This record gives sequence, structure tokens and C-alpha cells, in this order.
Amino acid sequence: MAAIANIQAYNNAMRKSMFDKLFFVADTEDCHSYLDYGCADGTTLRMLSEVVPDAKLFGYDTNPDQINLAAKNIPQAFLTTAWDTLSIEMNFSETAVICSSLIHEIYAYGDEETIYDFWWDIRQSDFQYIVIRDMSVSSRASRKADAITVANVIGNADQKQLAEFESVYGSISDQKNLIHWLLKYRYTNNWERELHEDYLKLSHEGLLKEVTSIPGYTMISYEHYVLPFLRRQVKSDFDVDIQDNTHTKIILARGNY
Repeated sequence: MAAIANIQAYNNAMRKSMFDKLFFVADTEDCHSYLDYGCADGTTLRMLSEVVPDAKLFGYDTNPDQINLAAKNIPQAFLTTAWDTLSIEMNFSETAVICSSLIHEIYAYGDEETIYDFWWDIRQSDFQYIVIRDMSVSSRASRKADAITVANVIGNADQKQLAEFESVYGSISDQKNLIHWLLKYRYTNNWERELHEDYLKLSHEGLLKEVTSIPGYTMISYEHYVLPFLRRQVKSDFDVDIQDNTHTKIILARGNY
């Protein structure tokens, strides 16, 4: 995994959709604690602390620099880079685990063992709730893109940046590649890292297959949608309306909810 060249810019970009990332609060208000899996600088946990002030907060991230930032932002949370320590500090069965903008990174950077280990941890930990929010595009997006839309994008894009993107993923005349570009182009401060991070390695159908195979849970909330902020930004930058859903939100509750 390439290092984050500008960690502050990376975290600021993640904040753009922060209110959308808290979609789960009303449906999980009966749980006693929250674990942000891939907590980055702790922004989600800090906002959670204001919405659910009595909940215990936990953060896990493999990047120690992010954990150090999170410790400043949310000092009352238990933060760690060691997954095994969580079982000592936290009651998993009374916890909602939050996997926000995480799964695509695991698939982009991880090998088969890493991916297996992630799903094993989620399946075996007996969380009260499993919350997932991530980029997610249907396999049906692999089709020829609208020519006028492509022309608008090409005409308004940074040509060097677009050429670099197409050298890795192929022409944006393919709808899936076009959507991938529209998800990616804003991250210029960490472009080298973002360029090679395959946001769409796991299809929407693949995500649903993994989620529905977790035993003992009921899906209580599901939405496949276009992120409103992204829709507005793409319209402003390219005069284009996104035609395919780009994000998925899911809440699983343990047992027969």
C-alpha cells in the first residue's frame, strides 16, 4: 500500500461525506459501544461522541500515524493498531462495528489471506450490529458509456491526470471506468496513492454475496445510491449526471430483528 502523501488532505476529503457516514445511529441506538474499524483520524468517533455521548467508543486502524491523530481528536476513545487487544477492552456482543470506506481498501491492497481474515473477524466476533458503507458499483456498469457524457468529462478533466487513470484502468468510454474516474479525480493531493487504489475491485453483487453469507444476522437497512455530495460535485465540474449508483449502506442486526 502506498503511503498517504498528505494525511491531512486525505482526512479532510473523507470528511466531505461525514454526515452520510452517520446514517446508522438511529437504528443502533440500543447498543452500548461502537467500534470504528479503520478509524483514521477519529472524526467519525468524535461526531458519534456528540450524538451518542453515553456510548463507549473504540477505534482500530493499522496505520499508527492515524491512531496518533485520533488520540488527539477523541482522547476518551480506546484506540489501537492491535485487533487482539479489543477483546480485552470491549464486549463485542454489545457493540456496533462500523466498516466505512474500508472494504474497498481491503480488496484493493490485500491478498486473499487478508480478505479472508477480515471477513472471518467480522463473522466470528458476534457483534450486535454490523454497519457497512462503501463505494459499490454494479457489474452491470461494464458497458459502453454515453458518448456525450464522455466528451463532457474529457473536455473538463485534467488531461495528464485522466491519461494516468486510463493507463491503469482503461478508457472512460467504458461506463465502469467512467464511474471509477468520477469517484477518484478529486483526490489530487494524494493522487499517486489514489490512482492505484482500485475502488471497484469488489462489485456491488460481490459485496452483497459476502454480507448475506454472514450467519446469524438480519439485514435491517439497505440502500444502493449515488452519494449526494458526489452528484453535486460532478455536475458542477463536468455538467454530467451520474447514471449508476456509487455507494451502498447496510446495517445487519444479530438474530431475528
